[in-house]
Amino acid sequence: MQKKDVVFLIEILDKKESKTIQNKIKEQFFQSKSNQLIALWERYQRVLKNQPDENIEKFWQDFKKREKGNAALKRELKKAILTNLVLLETQEKGQFEDSLSLNVLAVLFNRKLYDEMRSQLKQLKKQCLEKEKYQSLIEVIKWEMNLLQKQSKKNDAVELQKLIEEQQLYFDWYQQELICESLYKQVLLILEQDVKLAKKDNRKNFEQLCNHSSLYESNLQKYQDQKKIAFWIYRIKSMYHRTKKEYNLSYDYAQKMMRLFDDEMSQKNFSNQYIATLLCFYKSCYHTNRLKEIDNIIEKLDAFSTKDPNLQNRIRGILYEVEVINAIRKSSFKKADSRALTMVKDWQIIEGNENPGKLLYYSYYYTFIYWLRNLPEPFNQWLYISLNITYSQKGKNYYYATRLLALTHHYDQKNFLQLEPAIDAYRKLLDNHKILNNFQKLVIQTLKDLHKEQGQIQPDNQKIQAIFQNLKTELLAFINNPSFTRPSSFYQICVWCQSHLSPHCTLHIHQNFATFFPNY
Repeated sequence: MQKKDVVFLIEILDKKESKTIQNKIKEQFFQSKSNQLIALWERYQRVLKNQPDENIEKFWQDFKKREKGNAALKRELKKAILTNLVLLETQEKGQFEDSLSLNVLAVLFNRKLYDEMRSQLKQLKKQCLEKEKYQSLIEVIKWEMNLLQKQSKKNDAVELQKLIEEQQLYFDWYQQELICESLYKQVLLILEQDVKLAKKDNRKNFEQLCNHSSLYESNLQKYQDQKKIAFWIYRIKSMYHRTKKEYNLSYDYAQKMMRLFDDEMSQKNFSNQYIATLLCFYKSCYHTNRLKEIDNIIEKLDAFSTKDPNLQNRIRGILYEVEVINAIRKSSFKKADSRALTMVKDWQIIEGNENPGKLLYYSYYYTFIYWLRNLPEPFNQWLYISLNITYSQKGKNYYYATRLLALTHHYDQKNFLQLEPAIDAYRKLLDNHKILNNFQKLVIQTLKDLHKEQGQIQPDNQKIQAIFQNLKTELLAFINNPSFTRPSSFYQICVWCQSHLSPHCTLHIHQNFATFFPNY
């Protein structure tokens, strides 16, 4: 049973946050009330520390009944924690000053300090324009209109009209930014659920979204000076062409994104967009085999993380993604191994910062790295992590692919007692989700045939080789079928199959893949 309300809030606070908020509560309430709130706070902390491992659901139900008498006090404590947590978050992420500025305007206006208000408006407006904060700019214009009413001049009508037109311009920019951002989120959601666009409805919706009128070249010309709007348009177009395997076009749009943030001030003012741009550019470089540019991207990410500590968690997540794929492409694993050790150590922190889909992405590729190199101990470590991530629509393909890697690993390690029930469990999983396809059926049947042959008193190596040869023949047929959509694990199965048909290990097959599968 998930712990809710104030109990959950207290549980997620680290020691520094907990101490800071407790001190703030003491400052913000009269002594008698603060003592009551802190006493309740400390009671919750004792409960969290001493909760039993067994029958936890009944325990929390009983605890909730016991706390009914403190309902009003609990609401007040929750409000105090949330208020101070917001202050801590905004201060740490540099957002406090922006939110405070708009509230300052209201205070100055109510106190009739109009000259100071005009000075504050000028400064805030400049900051918002530099960072393209259109929503804040709309609010700034409202206050300028209010100020105009209080400080009347001869040309008030002209000034008011200018403000109306300026506000409309900011509204237009803000609306366009929201439209493009929402289009990107819709496209991304489709790809997260159906990365190969195997379903007809997904393909249709994907095309409609990517060809929305807001993404036309005429809009790019209209908003070419608005970095945020151009960023979303280029990002969608780069993703669109990458999905269509038009990699050079995808690279061209990613390059245009990079040019939006080619100076240090732009990178600082639009740090989130800049980081996303580096990731998009990396993907385009990967598909066009620009390995030197990928190394340059990793250097830029490392350098940027030292400039802005508030973005370190996000940059760290992108480095996980970039470095693991780069290691596989270059077959250079030293940096990836070092990163893997750090990730295992910090996995609880990573879980708190990433969604399950991204977690499955990381764990799948690290599982693949150690499978590729035939290193059972780290492979099993990452396999355990992968299979204990709660998967949903996001990342489900990586979960299924990891389960398939585990089956081949059982076979290679001669864990035949585990192999048979694992095959049945895998097939049942796919059946339950109604996604069992011809490729998966082929691999499952191959594994069953291999298991059956290995169960003989004297396994026939010629029969085993024939099973693998038949698997390769079928895999080549899939490759030569233009309508076949390759699932996440297709490449790995090709490598595994060829490693059993030749004297070479899986890593050698991976490094010389085009030799064995020239039409891939």
